[in-house]
Amino acid sequence: VSERTVLFATDSDRLSRSTRRILEGIARDYRKHRNFRIVLGGHTDERGEADYNMDLSRRRSLMVARYLGSRGVPRRAIESRYFGETYPENPQSNQQAWARNRRVTVWLANQ
Repeated sequence: VSERTVLFATDSDRLSRSTRRILEGIARDYRKHRNFRIVLGGHTDERGEADYNMDLSRRRSLMVARYLGSRGVPRRAIESRYFGETYPENPQSNQQAWARNRRVTVWLANQ
């Protein structure tokens, strides 16, 4: 149905103020319509060990799921996935690319 992206600081799973605003909008839409499910995909930039990046992407995805749950989205409506550094949005190796790759992609999918 649609896709949103929320970004993270380096080596962090903390939600920024702007990320919380985006997630609040998604939760509000869910509470109004409840006709979609939410699929989360956690990602990291290429820096760091592969195992660490996989765990960090998992923590990011779970943090977003937890926040959506705290805003009234039932856990059964959320699916969390994590990909580490394997699917970069920007494949370049620089600060701008890394900033775009530290993310959770939020897919709103039909039930």
